[in-house]
Amino acid sequence: MKINYVMAGFCLLTLTACVAASPANDHAANPSLPSNAASGNTTASVVGLSPAQLEKLRGLLGLEPSSPFTVEVIDQDNSRGLSVGDIAVMIGGIANSEVGRRILDANDIAAINTK
Repeated sequence: MKINYVMAGFCLLTLTACVAASPANDHAANPSLPSNAASGNTTASVVGLSPAQLEKLRGLLGLEPSSPFTVEVIDQDNSRGLSVGDIAVMIGGIANSEVGRRILDANDIAAINTK
């Protein structure tokens, strides 16, 4: 979109708006999308964690209990529970956006689930 303004015939001010394109809905192009993204379903489900699990996950990610970041786990296989390959995403910062992620392995899952 382009808008031109003319002020008393002396100057021309042009404002141009840029629109960002959305990322591909393709699991191969964007492996952070859930594996069902190829079907057009890019709504990732988030694993519900107990307070104890969340505390352990935050520790694995190097976050202090008082740090202003939230952590979510994207359920890659739609198992509705923690499993190898799920992705822990840290959200926060000035823009309150993703600042880091980690693909969980078997050792991570065991550490998060220990009593």
